[in-house]
Amino acid sequence: MTLATDPFGFLKDLPNLIEGQDLGRFHAIVVFVGVNDAVNLTSEKSWERNMGRLLRSLEQETLDSTFVYVMDIQPIRTVPVFDSLLGSVANAHARRLTVRTERVCRAVPQSVYLPLTENAFLVFGRYRNSTDYRLWGEFLAGKIAERLILARRHPGTSGAKPASSKDEHHASVAFTATTT
Repeated sequence: MTLATDPFGFLKDLPNLIEGQDLGRFHAIVVFVGVNDAVNLTSEKSWERNMGRLLRSLEQETLDSTFVYVMDIQPIRTVPVFDSLLGSVANAHARRLTVRTERVCRAVPQSVYLPLTENAFLVFGRYRNSTDYRLWGEFLAGKIAERLILARRHPGTSGAKPASSKDEHHASVAFTATTT
């Protein structure tokens, strides 16, 4: 597993963050991005363009069997410093960016959008702690495992290359994040 992160980054900066990473060895890549873009009111058009560039770039740099999981933007008001009227404005903007994210993910075959808004592990007014991260990890592990199991049972159905025997029991994951 590899983690590339910039707590002050934006979607447009992610390609620079992952530059030089050997992405061809991963079975899954998870992208957490958006809080900073939502708070700074990044334009919807540039968000969609940059998300498309990122996902197409990842598609080119990874195995045919690699899936890119794009996490929903964390509800802005769950971050205590943004639990305010301005946080509500940023949260509304985040929902608009999410619509664009879903559209881009549908257009890039190996991309999977993962919504967060319906998950019970998001607690408003409490800063993330080890329990929160464990719950996020369990959510991600379940989503990633579903696709790995499906790919193993039906090799070639998604255009994916079958896993080599040395990869058979191991999955590798890269996390890319810009968070607040």
